[in-house]
Amino acid sequence: MSTVMEMSTTRAEIRSVLVKHWRSLDKARLHTIHLWLLLYAAAQIFIEYYFSEVYAVLMLEAEDRPQSKENHERVSFSFLLFV
Repeated sequence: MSTVMEMSTTRAEIRSVLVKHWRSLDKARLHTIHLWLLLYAAAQIFIEYYFSEVYAVLMLEAEDRPQSKENHERVSFSFLLFV
């Protein structure tokens, strides 16, 4: 009779440990998916900005003008408005 009781407690202990392990793996998978989604969203925003007209206009303005202190501040300020 004691063998049956020992086996049931051992099974319960094993089951509780496995459940904790499975839950921690599920949380890790969820965090990994969220991390990849965040990186994907940031990459999409960067790609959209890089290929947009705003980036091209800013770069053309920066190339056409002489690099004076006023021009540098003006280009930097206009860059901050579109970010």
